Amino acid sequence: MQTLNGKYYLYPVQAAIPMNIAPNTVPFDNPDTAIYYNNTPYPAMRVEITDDGYPMGYHVITLTFYPLEYIPSDSIVNLYSSIYYTLHYLDNTEEVLRPVMQSKFSNYISKDLIKSMVINYEDINSVSGEDWEVVNTGTVVSNVKSINSSASALIPIPDYIIITCDSLRTSFQRLANWKTQKGINTIVTKVEDIYAIYQVCENAEKNRN
Repeated sequence: MQTLNGKYYLYPVQAAIPMNIAPNTVPFDNPDTAIYYNNTPYPAMRVEITDDGYPMGYHVITLTFYPLEYIPSDSIVNLYSSIYYTLHYLDNTEEVLRPVMQSKFSNYISKDLIKSMVINYEDINSVSGEDWEVVNTGTVVSNVKSINSSASALIPIPDYIIITCDSLRTSFQRLANWKTQKGINTIVTKVEDIYAIYQVCENAEKNRN
């Protein structure tokens, strides 16, 4: 651990300001004296699990590291150039929705997505849990750049999308779960959510996009 030279006065993040409000009319959020006069280091940990999920049936966790530590009362910053941690693996007691079989196309995309998300991608064939059957159907694409997916949110790439209204979403979710277990990764989305994403085109075009 190394203490950086000098004094550092870190201010709290300011509240978001709506675009229809002039910034100079919003008061500045001053430091909370109960926090800034305290000698408790912030943050209190060097590493923590900030996301834990099962995208495409693979168990993936996100670790967030905090190499800097702030002592508010002394206005000093400590730097940790090396952080050591240990992961303890336990049997999962929660029910995880996993396919019992998967198309070759879906399996290819699943592995490609997971490899882009994790550091230990070379272990993908040994940490996937119980194996599922890969059915030799479908066409493998040359790349998945055109697929709009957020890897940090751990969102699976669907083979099948059910578009419905909010009142029928629960009913269609049972169908989506059944299709996913059969190897067709299926999600349910509301038309209202689609309309909210695309603001500049007609509803028919929004659904098509």
